[in-house]
Amino acid sequence: MTSPNEIGSAANEIVKNSDLLSNKEVNHLIRYLQSESFWTHLISKGIDLVLVFVLFTLTYRFIIWLTDRYFSKASTPDRYSARKKTLHGIINSIYKFFYYFLLIYSAFSILGVPVSTLVAGVGMLSIALGIGAKDLVSDCIAGFFILLEDQYRIGDLVTINQISGTIRKFSVRTTVIKDYDGAYHYLSNGDISTVANFSKDEARIQLDFFVNGDSPFEAMNQLAHQVYEDLFLEDKRVIKRFVQPGLFTDGSNRTYYRIQLWVRDYDDLVSVQGQYRRALVEAFHQAGIVLPVNNPTDYQVQTGHAAD
Repeated sequence: MTSPNEIGSAANEIVKNSDLLSNKEVNHLIRYLQSESFWTHLISKGIDLVLVFVLFTLTYRFIIWLTDRYFSKASTPDRYSARKKTLHGIINSIYKFFYYFLLIYSAFSILGVPVSTLVAGVGMLSIALGIGAKDLVSDCIAGFFILLEDQYRIGDLVTINQISGTIRKFSVRTTVIKDYDGAYHYLSNGDISTVANFSKDEARIQLDFFVNGDSPFEAMNQLAHQVYEDLFLEDKRVIKRFVQPGLFTDGSNRTYYRIQLWVRDYDDLVSVQGQYRRALVEAFHQAGIVLPVNNPTDYQVQTGHAAD
């Protein structure tokens, strides 16, 4: 280990060839480096730095451990797993930021660095960066509230800013939608103004059939209910609620027969609708019930609670 005398000799050799310091200043520096107070001060500062580092690191790791334990133990349905994972990562990132900030702040304070001056300088730099990156900050804040309010998750079917499709990726800055033509749309979260989420709750299917004035409506009601029970009585995709609102007329004064049923998940809507429509048309045909050729092939969908 290098002794204080050796350090003093080395310092003496360095400053002998320098014109920047006077002999008096050189002698004072050498005496200070060889003094016991210098080494006591140096060791004291080193111990303080080590203690602060150990204390902050242990506290940070303990908080991370508690957070990881909470999220791993939390019982979450599969459809909420993506949201939980994203929220978990954001919380850990916040912890990490405060850990490094407090560690560096404390280290500077121990070393006697004027922290208030540095903080003021960092504050001015932050203001300048904030003005230049205000859109980025706005996107991140909007993304955080989208996540906090659980507006949508990866895999949800949505319409955002008149773009319809499936959420393929979500971060605190951007949302990625894959539309029904296969195109990917990248949206900044700060630019999102309207969101329609079709995967949040049950979805209602409305099936309309144009009918003739002399159609046997009572027989159609019985067939519709029978086909519904045969297909979906034990099907967990379908909520056990079947409604036959009756007959309606459109703007061209044509009469149509309406049936409503509910599915638990929007993802099953198309398959259930197609299965029921096909089976019902076949049942009408076998019963000799003639439907007009120009029957609508589309269907209307609304989402909401089944009791609505």
